[in-house]
Amino acid sequence: MRSFRHKNGEIGLGALALVLLSFIAFLLFLNAKSEEPVELLEEYDYFTDIAKTDKELPREGTVTPLDRFGVERDYTLIPNDLGFIKKYDQPVENFTYMGPGIDGKLRPANSYLVGYAPFETEQLWVPLVTLATRLKYKSDFSILSRRQDAWQTSRQAYRLKRGDCEDHSILLADWLIELGYDARVVIGEQNWSGHAWVVVFKDGKQHLIEATKKDATPQFRPVRNKFAYRPYVMFNRDSFWRNSGGKLTTSYSSGSWMKTSRFEVYEPIEELEW
Repeated sequence: MRSFRHKNGEIGLGALALVLLSFIAFLLFLNAKSEEPVELLEEYDYFTDIAKTDKELPREGTVTPLDRFGVERDYTLIPNDLGFIKKYDQPVENFTYMGPGIDGKLRPANSYLVGYAPFETEQLWVPLVTLATRLKYKSDFSILSRRQDAWQTSRQAYRLKRGDCEDHSILLADWLIELGYDARVVIGEQNWSGHAWVVVFKDGKQHLIEATKKDATPQFRPVRNKFAYRPYVMFNRDSFWRNSGGKLTTSYSSGSWMKTSRFEVYEPIEELEW
């Protein structure tokens, strides 16, 4: 067997190969570790923050179903993971989406827009650029230790600094609403996959904004290829709309959008002084 001369002796080719293989295995191990899901509590002490302030939680409230004329519907509702539905012997009809929070509790979609703006600005493009530089796109699977879906509030997403499409969209829409814009989160499909984005109504026009865009520039540039987005539903802080028309629509203000429910926040109970 050939060998290489060393000042303290000789090293065989077999031993050298073993060392190299061990080093490669070590590098593969490090790479595998880096791809493991990140434990939420390592990045964000959520439960400690809850103990400090209730502003970290989604808003608590009730969902009121509406008919196509916007009149309240007197139904008893039960929640499921797709939305509130009519109870028992009544036909199934979803009135909103129920998103699971990072604590695992199902809540109406509207409740995740908590009225949060990290800072004030007069430029429409500033929130999008801030998200592009601050938030890292991460699936719920990789953030929350193999949980398939979890919604963050706008405040949670800004603090955690990572999230998927609905987390980006909730934060962006809530921020724009706080700045005075008519902004809504849209849920549907983009390139045949489930996705969430934002629509803004401004000066009589509607603008699609890709909240997960990471190459944002300091100017307002809406999405150009609107046909790649297929909207199913949209919501803001207090209303929920369902698209009753074609999924290929590029209009978010047409008559095919039906307001199916209204979200009302619980009034805080004042403590009596004795």
